[in-house]
Amino acid sequence: MSKSRIQKREGVAIAAKLDAKIRQDGKHQLATVEHGGKVIITFGIRHGNKGGHGHMVGRNRDLRINETGAMALAFCTMTKIEYFDYLRKIGEII
Repeated sequence: MSKSRIQKREGVAIAAKLDAKIRQDGKHQLATVEHGGKVIITFGIRHGNKGGHGHMVGRNRDLRINETGAMALAFCTMTKIEYFDYLRKIGEII
Protein backbone atom coordinates (compact mmCIF):
# COMPACT_ATOMS: atom_id res chain seq x y z
CA MET A 1 0.00 0.00 0.00
CA SER A 2 1.46 3.35 -0.97
CA LYS A 3 1.73 6.32 1.35
CA SER A 4 -0.97 8.95 1.03
CA ARG A 5 -0.03 12.15 -0.78
CA ILE A 6 -2.37 14.05 1.53
CA GLN A 7 -0.22 15.95 4.03
CA LYS A 8 -0.81 18.67 6.61
CA ARG A 9 -0.69 21.39 3.94
CA GLU A 10 -3.54 19.76 1.98
CA GLY A 11 -5.55 19.13 5.15
CA VAL A 12 -5.30 22.79 6.12
CA ALA A 13 -6.24 23.89 2.58
CA ILE A 14 -9.27 21.58 2.54
CA ALA A 15 -10.41 22.81 5.96
CA ALA A 16 -10.15 26.42 4.79
CA LYS A 17 -12.02 25.75 1.56
CA LEU A 18 -14.84 23.98 3.39
CA ASP A 19 -15.06 26.72 6.06
CA ALA A 20 -14.35 24.11 8.72
CA LYS A 21 -14.30 25.00 12.39
CA ILE A 22 -10.94 23.89 13.75
CA ARG A 23 -10.22 23.03 17.36
CA GLN A 24 -7.34 21.41 19.18
CA ASP A 25 -7.85 17.69 19.77
CA GLY A 26 -4.93 16.26 21.70
CA LYS A 27 -1.85 16.29 19.49
CA HIS A 28 -3.90 17.07 16.40
CA GLN A 29 -6.45 19.57 15.17
CA LEU A 30 -10.01 18.48 14.45
CA ALA A 31 -11.80 20.12 11.54
CA THR A 32 -15.61 20.08 11.59
CA VAL A 33 -17.63 20.91 8.48
CA GLU A 34 -21.28 21.88 8.79
CA HIS A 35 -23.98 22.09 6.15
CA GLY A 36 -27.54 23.12 6.81
CA GLY A 37 -26.76 23.53 10.51
CA LYS A 38 -25.56 19.92 10.86
CA VAL A 39 -22.08 18.45 11.16
CA ILE A 40 -21.47 16.44 8.00
CA ILE A 41 -17.73 15.76 8.05
CA THR A 42 -14.99 15.77 10.67
CA PHE A 43 -11.34 15.06 10.02
CA GLY A 44 -8.09 15.28 11.91
CA ILE A 45 -5.11 17.33 10.82
CA ARG A 46 -1.82 16.06 12.20
CA HIS A 47 0.73 18.64 13.32
CA GLY A 48 3.82 17.13 11.72
CA ASN A 49 4.58 17.17 8.03
CA LYS A 50 6.10 13.67 7.95
CA GLY A 51 2.95 11.61 8.54
CA GLY A 52 0.44 11.14 5.77
CA HIS A 53 -3.24 11.83 6.17
CA GLY A 54 -4.52 8.61 4.65
CA HIS A 55 -7.36 8.62 7.18
CA MET A 56 -8.98 11.38 5.11
CA VAL A 57 -9.31 9.59 1.80
CA GLY A 58 -11.42 6.69 0.59
CA ARG A 59 -15.16 6.21 0.28
CA ASN A 60 -15.54 5.15 3.92
CA ARG A 61 -12.96 7.54 5.34
CA ASP A 62 -13.23 11.05 6.76
CA LEU A 63 -13.78 13.02 3.54
CA ARG A 64 -15.75 10.25 1.73
CA ILE A 65 -13.71 10.97 -1.40
CA ASN A 66 -10.73 9.31 -3.06
CA GLU A 67 -7.22 10.70 -2.88
CA THR A 68 -7.42 12.26 -6.35
CA GLY A 69 -10.60 14.08 -5.34
CA ALA A 70 -9.06 15.24 -2.08
CA MET A 71 -6.05 16.64 -3.93
CA ALA A 72 -8.44 18.41 -6.33
CA LEU A 73 -10.28 19.86 -3.35
CA ALA A 74 -7.01 21.00 -1.77
CA PHE A 75 -5.60 22.55 -4.95
CA CYS A 76 -8.74 24.38 -6.06
CA THR A 77 -9.75 22.27 -9.05
CA MET A 78 -12.82 21.12 -7.08
CA THR A 79 -15.01 23.76 -5.48
CA LYS A 80 -16.86 23.53 -2.19
CA ILE A 81 -20.14 23.39 -4.12
CA GLU A 82 -18.87 20.53 -6.30
CA TYR A 83 -17.76 18.64 -3.18
CA PHE A 84 -21.15 19.12 -1.51
CA ASP A 85 -22.85 17.99 -4.74
CA TYR A 86 -20.69 14.85 -4.64
CA LEU A 87 -21.70 14.22 -1.00
CA ARG A 88 -25.37 14.56 -2.02
CA LYS A 89 -24.85 12.10 -4.86
CA ILE A 90 -23.46 9.44 -2.50
CA GLY A 91 -26.16 10.11 0.11
CA GLU A 92 -23.99 11.75 2.79
CA ILE A 93 -26.08 14.93 2.81
CA ILE A 94 -29.59 15.78 1.66
